[in-house]
Amino acid sequence: MGATSYPLTAAHRRTEKVATKKGWSWPSYDTIRRRFKGELSEGEKALLRSGRKALDKSYPPQTRTVAKESALSLVNIDGRMADVFVRWEDGSVSRPIVIALQDVFSRKVLGYEIAKSENADATKALLLRVFDAYGLFDAILMDNGRAFASLKLTGGSEAHRFRWAKVETEIKGLYPSLGIRDHFATPAHGQAKPVERGFRDMAETIDGAPELKRGYCGHRPDAKPEEFDGSPIPIEEFRAVYARDVAEHNARPGRRTEMAGGKKSFDEVFAESFAKRVRKPLVAAQRRFFYLDQTICTVNANTGALKSKHFKYWSSDSQKALQPWRGKKVRLLFDPAARDRPVSVETLDGQFLAEVPCLKRGEFLNTEHARDHARAKAQYKKAETKKLKARNAMSAAKRRDIEAECGFASPPAPAAVAAANVVMPSFGAPMLRPDDGASKRPKAMPEAGVLTPSDLNAALSRSNELTGDSWRQRKRSAAGR
Repeated sequence: MGATSYPLTAAHRRTEKVATKKGWSWPSYDTIRRRFKGELSEGEKALLRSGRKALDKSYPPQTRTVAKESALSLVNIDGRMADVFVRWEDGSVSRPIVIALQDVFSRKVLGYEIAKSENADATKALLLRVFDAYGLFDAILMDNGRAFASLKLTGGSEAHRFRWAKVETEIKGLYPSLGIRDHFATPAHGQAKPVERGFRDMAETIDGAPELKRGYCGHRPDAKPEEFDGSPIPIEEFRAVYARDVAEHNARPGRRTEMAGGKKSFDEVFAESFAKRVRKPLVAAQRRFFYLDQTICTVNANTGALKSKHFKYWSSDSQKALQPWRGKKVRLLFDPAARDRPVSVETLDGQFLAEVPCLKRGEFLNTEHARDHARAKAQYKKAETKKLKARNAMSAAKRRDIEAECGFASPPAPAAVAAANVVMPSFGAPMLRPDDGASKRPKAMPEAGVLTPSDLNAALSRSNELTGDSWRQRKRSAAGR
């Protein structure tokens, strides 16, 4: 019947009209209502009235236990748009996004980030603060939103992301690089993440706080309070209220969760379990993943240079380190705020190869920049030539002595050719064309002496006369016809 509820009375009335035209025997509404309630199951009723979503709700949700978990063994993350308008530092006004990270075992909110939008960089900032405060956690549960399933965070993951096609050359994300297992909740299924329940408390207690009343707009258009005048809350005041009330949210006793038992607070449950955990701090090599972005590029097969977003990275030192990787793909770690700074080059599985500086970009018609580039190129060529000469430092005499000692005979020098042995070409007189009726074999002219210049001139004159006579004869014959 569709997603909206369809009343039984309307269905009976429409069917009754059709039955009258078709001549069917159709029972009364009371009979249909009694049979609808008595014969159909609750699932059939929900499916007929409201569709498949109502059918899903007719089945009780799964009850899950966290008794086998512990503090930081599993966390979950999600974001929500606050129901308050704020004014940011740059003067813009909008509803902020609150990204929260919650421990699944204790339900304690470990940290949160307030940002203009839900993005991967804000998520990385939140994760860094949590790691500094508590160390690395073991696993994380999230949905397939762009801020959480981004390749910056989940690239190379074995889990099914419900987003992005997997390729062999995708970058290695933050979670696989830190050894954190990532799990993805079913899309559009808020019950899968416990932090959704925490967001409901925040919406009731924090967004509706007296200090934020003038900027509170409600969670839907028809829930906007009458006293709302559109006055935004300064972001500093909003952050202060959130810090105070989130701390109160974690410290409130008598929580009715599985581990709190109606007596303890989230802080107490977390503290008891965290005291037994071996802390895994974030080391310096892992910390750089929070400040650097990654990309995959191919090492130039000829020069060993790397190119990314119109920036080229190369040095003579890195050329040798990247020699085995020419023509192959490597991972580039760079500072997104300063692309002209040196980059770290690693293999796709995370093995460090080299640190490569960025080549200076010259202006198109700037001759000084062109001279600087030519000077650097000349210095490079001179240094490489000098290195090769240093490697080939063995003298020619020493090399001949070693060859003689090892029995490697040098090839003999070519013998001089005497001038008397050179045979000069001698061409005889030309052969005559055979006469009519004579043998077709040409007869050789008798041996003649050397032709003089006067003989050559006479032959040329005779040839011109014959050519001229022949031309005149052909012209005369054509006129006669």
